[in-house]
Amino acid sequence: MVPSPGKDRTELSDLSKEEHDNLFRYQAALSNPKKLNEHSFYIAHVTRDPRHSRKTLESLYKSGILCEDSCDIHTERITKEFFSQHSRLPVLMQKKLVNMLFTWEEELMRFRMLEEEMTEIETVMDEERRHGGGNVGHLEKRLEVIEGLMGLRPSQRGETVTAADDLPDYSAEVVPSPALTGRQRPRRGYSSVGF
Repeated sequence: MVPSPGKDRTELSDLSKEEHDNLFRYQAALSNPKKLNEHSFYIAHVTRDPRHSRKTLESLYKSGILCEDSCDIHTERITKEFFSQHSRLPVLMQKKLVNMLFTWEEELMRFRMLEEEMTEIETVMDEERRHGGGNVGHLEKRLEVIEGLMGLRPSQRGETVTAADDLPDYSAEVVPSPALTGRQRPRRGYSSVGF
């Protein structure tokens, strides 16, 4: 059988830039933009209709991956039972769901970092104003930049911004093993960290 020149299966199970942007825009319009809801999976094209999106959300609550009372995502709770818990979804969509959960978890970490920076700047500004009030203009400017960054869709973020957030690349390297009597076996390692 000759492989199709179409998209790689891995690429199909990832959120496209448009799907990630659509999810981000949808969530931003909600009263609680960090919390995934019954329509989020449909918006991200993980499910084919809103009814399946609602059932997916309920299943994620039941498995403890999502919390009903917070926006937390517990990806560490994705276990080998995950695929049987979501058996109504095709395997490709199950993989896309996992990728979506990790993608949204990264968005939450990004929001958290920006919010922490805003809080820190506001604290410094309050302290500065209490002690004579002077030079807070540059801090106000930074707050405006952060607010802009919070609303920036994923596809609008520059390569320099996302490059700093990338995880190390994995590369296969050959490591000698004494147990294999002179033969070498491949081992996965972090190429960018030198392991």
